[in-house]
Amino acid sequence: MKEFRAPTCGRASVAPRAPVTAVSSRSGMEPPLEKPATAPREDAAVPSVRLFVARLETDMPACEASAWHWLSAQEQARANRFIDRHARARHVIGRSALRLIAAAVGGADPRAVEVAEAAGGKPFLPAHPRVHTSVSHTGAVIVVALSFDVRVGVDIEDGARSSVRSREIAARFFAADEAQRLARLPEPAYHRRFLRHWTVKEAVGKALGQGIGPALAGVVVDATPGAVRLVSVLSGPPARLWSIHAFDLPGGELVAIASPAAGVSLSSLHNVTADHLSSGRLPSL
Repeated sequence: MKEFRAPTCGRASVAPRAPVTAVSSRSGMEPPLEKPATAPREDAAVPSVRLFVARLETDMPACEASAWHWLSAQEQARANRFIDRHARARHVIGRSALRLIAAAVGGADPRAVEVAEAAGGKPFLPAHPRVHTSVSHTGAVIVVALSFDVRVGVDIEDGARSSVRSREIAARFFAADEAQRLARLPEPAYHRRFLRHWTVKEAVGKALGQGIGPALAGVVVDATPGAVRLVSVLSGPPARLWSIHAFDLPGGELVAIASPAAGVSLSSLHNVTADHLSSGRLPSL
């Protein structure tokens, strides 16, 4: 098993060489991901996804303060309406990360970047139609996925958070054979397998711009300890043409990334720190 040191929002650090323990629809185990030497290129021949991770438990006020000045007045006003401090920090840092990504791609001031939302709430960058992004969070962890020329969806769930309704949800909304396979598992294996299915379904739904609702029954997943694959998808390309990357972070969180194209790799995973947010330069960008 490859181990990845959990990212934090403290001081900037060098990305470790072996970030995650991963399973993929294309192969059993992912090779270790290394920090690339160059910034992403829009004309890259092989499509890939980069993932940025911010973990807020250690220094959430510093992260939020560093990110605040990149927001538009409208985004700041929206952030001020949040009552929950974690929800506010997630909004501030997630939006700032999107702005910094767009600024790096287009050479603009992050504060001048327009971040819009599609009908389903998925963020996009109107000035950069070739850039695709997806944002997810659980507790104090935020992930932002970035790709060029291929849509992407990402979801993260807290593996330690239990759901008393997970079996009911699977029986009611998942495909019959999918729910039956899950139902045969004992706890705690059932809980993590359920979350693996859920994260893949939501990542696919986000990539299609539909969210989790249609994906619960419309996306059928076959997840085992060594591999994750799509069995069927009601909309978009057929299941065999999707690229799925599913893995755990060391904090126990489950992550899934989905793209509706074959051969899309997960090229790198980066820590996002308060120093990155303050300087306006995300790692590798």
